[in-house]
Amino acid sequence: KSQGISADCYHAGLNDKQRTKVQTDWVLNKIKVVVATIAFGMGIDKPDVRFVIHFTLAKSIEGYYQEAGRAGRDGDNAICILYFSVADVLRVRKLIELDSEGTKESKKTHLENLRRMVNYCENRSDCRRAIQLQYFGENYRQRCPNNPAVACDNCLSQESYKVEDVTEQCQALVETVQQICTQRQYSNFTINHLADIWKGSKCRKVLDNGHDTMRA
Repeated sequence: KSQGISADCYHAGLNDKQRTKVQTDWVLNKIKVVVATIAFGMGIDKPDVRFVIHFTLAKSIEGYYQEAGRAGRDGDNAICILYFSVADVLRVRKLIELDSEGTKESKKTHLENLRRMVNYCENRSDCRRAIQLQYFGENYRQRCPNNPAVACDNCLSQESYKVEDVTEQCQALVETVQQICTQRQYSNFTINHLADIWKGSKCRKVLDNGHDTMRA
């Protein structure tokens, strides 16, 4: 608002009257931007939404598909932007693991959904439209249309990427961590120490602990 943008907020801290007013003003185009939780706009078909911006990742591809799908329902071009960081993943994972009402199977499902969402965010080569549709069992063989206004960032990217299987390296890394954790003083080892082992460093801490002989 301080920047002259017609905006308002919508969250659980507002009472029913306040939330209803924000939602009504938005539908009537009295306000152009709403900063809100994912509950905002559910059940309302507002066709002329021009952008949906996620400040954090969704908990699943299905959830992201539904939330981002609120933009451009009138058929005109719309923009969806997703901001993502590793901290988001750790926060969501912790919420899932600490859910006292969740069963072992439900937590496993939620963690798998989160893993797929993270893969979607980290993917820098495949068409994002194809990834979403593949999740729902549809085979989308082509890339985004040639219209740059509606193409995803991956399809617009001029960078080239090489797909490489790093399973063996990951297994070696896990084994290294497991070996370190069997030692009494494992709490003194940092991620930087692990990086030194991985790089084959001959620094004193690596040599003194015999970590230069590990598989990595």
